[in-house]
Amino acid sequence: MHDEATLIAAAELYYRDQLSQQEIAQRLGVSRSTVSRMLQLARDGGIVHIEIRRPSSPHNLSESLNRRATTATIVVATHDEAWAATVATRTIRLVGGRLAPA
Repeated sequence: MHDEATLIAAAELYYRDQLSQQEIAQRLGVSRSTVSRMLQLARDGGIVHIEIRRPSSPHNLSESLNRRATTATIVVATHDEAWAATVATRTIRLVGGRLAPA
């Protein structure tokens, strides 16, 4: 059985430093299969927690935020090829009807 400090070291080398299991094995003086078992023990023991996050689409995020907002209109813009045009168009639509002539 491996102590907690060794499991943490293996997990940090693998997940944080992105070393291969073979590289970790060489550093720790163990076999690659031992590193694999250590990483599994780290996950099973709660040392490592893996979470997959799926980003919401900008449209869905805008709708969700607008449902919660009481006084503002919220638009989430992405930064892609049409970013500037999208921001300009949405700004005109949102602000255009709210401005009074000077």
